Amino acid sequence: MSENLVLNNLVCFNFYIGWKQIVSIYKEVLGNDVSPQKVYVLETCDPEEKITVWEVARKIGLDSSAISTMIARMEKAGLVFRTHDLEDRRQVFVQLTADGVRFRAQLREKYLELTERINRDMTGQEISILKDITSKLTTN
Repeated sequence: MSENLVLNNLVCFNFYIGWKQIVSIYKEVLGNDVSPQKVYVLETCDPEEKITVWEVARKIGLDSSAISTMIARMEKAGLVFRTHDLEDRRQVFVQLTADGVRFRAQLREKYLELTERINRDMTGQEISILKDITSKLTTN
């Protein structure tokens, strides 16, 4: 059996190749400096309500060191700001800045194109099945 045939039969390999394509579409539609994870952080944070860095990491499936690095870069870019809990300095909160809100709004204008590009070769039923499958993977 050839290597490609073995790889093509691995579910994880097919998800990996699909994810690489999705990242490529993100870059084409949203720009090179906007990763899917950055979008998810922007969508998870709010300008009015504090959320802990740990909660952001949990919601978007990143480990705490990866999310801390990303949030530090986003803070440097003026998209978010961090504050420490006054009673427990280990707790770090993050919120969107006004620039972060504007940037998120600009990205949201492009979400329809992004979604259409990702879904264009799938039927509504296939999209629904894919959502069900990925949901099962994330709960196991």
